[in-house]
Amino acid sequence: MAFDDFVRRSDTRNDTQITPIFKIIPVHDPIASKKAGRPIFEDVEFVEIRIAGDANHKPCHPALSHWAYRNGESISYAERWSDQYARFKENRQQVTSGTPLDEAPFLTASKRSELKALHIYTVEALMNLDGRNLKALGMEGRQLKDKAKAYIDSASGSAREVELAGEVAALKQELENMRKDLLQAKAPPAPIKGDSVPAPAEVEDMGFTSWTEEELRSYLDEETGESHKKFTRAQMQAKAEALAKENA
Repeated sequence: MAFDDFVRRSDTRNDTQITPIFKIIPVHDPIASKKAGRPIFEDVEFVEIRIAGDANHKPCHPALSHWAYRNGESISYAERWSDQYARFKENRQQVTSGTPLDEAPFLTASKRSELKALHIYTVEALMNLDGRNLKALGMEGRQLKDKAKAYIDSASGSAREVELAGEVAALKQELENMRKDLLQAKAPPAPIKGDSVPAPAEVEDMGFTSWTEEELRSYLDEETGESHKKFTRAQMQAKAEALAKENA
């Protein structure tokens, strides 16, 4: 595949393997120079395009010149890599999208330098190398590519584990909040300030606790005109308290 065709393929397909570097290059202006009788140069914005694994090609194009057509409209190199171009205009470092090689624990310092000399700046670029650009790494190229893929896969798995742990924690918190709401709904209403709340003894103890069974039976027989010989003490006390409340 021709170099220009590779660069012009879909907007995101080759992003991990392409590193655009925007810069100012002085360009000789022959017409202005002829009029002035001396060399005249103009500062022009250019983009240098670097392909991972290819140290021999790094073409430069005017940043505002035509890159490709999208939906019938001409797209410039500056528009193609708008984030990188914005960094250039703001005098910020033009970083490459992805995980820097310095973060890869499976690479030595010398190997990182070798890869950068081949325009490979990220683990993603190394992972996606193929064909002749992969062969440029020599006999260990395939091994390095596999290590890069294993590193990315492992990092992606760890990120998913962190995401799942966060989801579980949020669900637990939601359940705890629901439990608290249910408990609050079941709780009796708090007494209004100023209301007197009678003690349990004042409500339940009508004075019959200290009575004997005979005293309870006599009381009930008198009050109801019925016999209570077969009633237990608990039954007689309960009935006596009920009668007392009715007569209160």
